[in-house]
Amino acid sequence: MTTTLKDQNIYRTVLKNGIVLLVSENPVADIIATRIFVRAGSCYEKPELAGLAHLLSTVLTKGCDGLSSLEIAERVESIGATLSADTATDYFCC
Repeated sequence: MTTTLKDQNIYRTVLKNGIVLLVSENPVADIIATRIFVRAGSCYEKPELAGLAHLLSTVLTKGCDGLSSLEIAERVESIGATLSADTATDYFCC
């Protein structure tokens, strides 16, 4: 069964803090998927901060004070999830 975007029910909610949620159900997929898009990227960066959004997307899964990158990956994968991040000219996504 092929579903086009105009055939899907997309629900839009704006939270009190301004965050916009878009929700779409796919009854043929037995998963839950989440993507977070942030208005960030090279078109928003000042010249002296060029590459900052890309750097953030690169180091997001590289570990932190309490967890190594391997520990983060193991915890995420242990619940059947994946974690990734990328940037574009006008957004940061994870």
